[in-house]
Amino acid sequence: MKIKILYIIIISIIIFPFNIMSQNNKIGYANIKFIFRFLPEVQDMNLSIKNLEHKFKNTLKENLTKFQIKLNYYQREYNNMSEKVKTNKENELEKLRDKIQKLQIESQTSIIAKQLELSQPIYDKIQKSIEEIAIKENYTHIFNTHLDIPGSGNIPILLYAEKNNDISKLILKKLKVNININN
Repeated sequence: MKIKILYIIIISIIIFPFNIMSQNNKIGYANIKFIFRFLPEVQDMNLSIKNLEHKFKNTLKENLTKFQIKLNYYQREYNNMSEKVKTNKENELEKLRDKIQKLQIESQTSIIAKQLELSQPIYDKIQKSIEEIAIKENYTHIFNTHLDIPGSGNIPILLYAEKNNDISKLILKKLKVNININN
């Protein structure tokens, strides 16, 4: 999704100067992050993600507890164990440690995949509204105000724009979301 947005921006930068010279343009912008947080589907998505995180956290906690119990037993009984039993216990601890590491990676991957799965239809819905508004209001270009890159924060795309070209509230209205913000 981020690569797609970056690709669109690069293409727009290349094509944009030619379009300005060739026709009358009406340029608008929207703050997708602002719109996103007001949609009721986002609350459902966040709840699903929290439930998944909770499930993984509990599973991880159970496995860590098992590991700690087995490790404590191994350390406590180490001097009383035969070499064969020590080797078996060490192998058991190593397998459990590997399982925990695998579970940590799997949980992070699953949560990210679920976020993408649940957020894509929401972004598609926003995109459809943007396209409908752009056609109805004769906009030739609509930009997002910021590019959200993990680790970099929000990078502004629009360095200056007149407020009357912000269609964020029109999009929310089109999506039948009522908000009480005056600016």
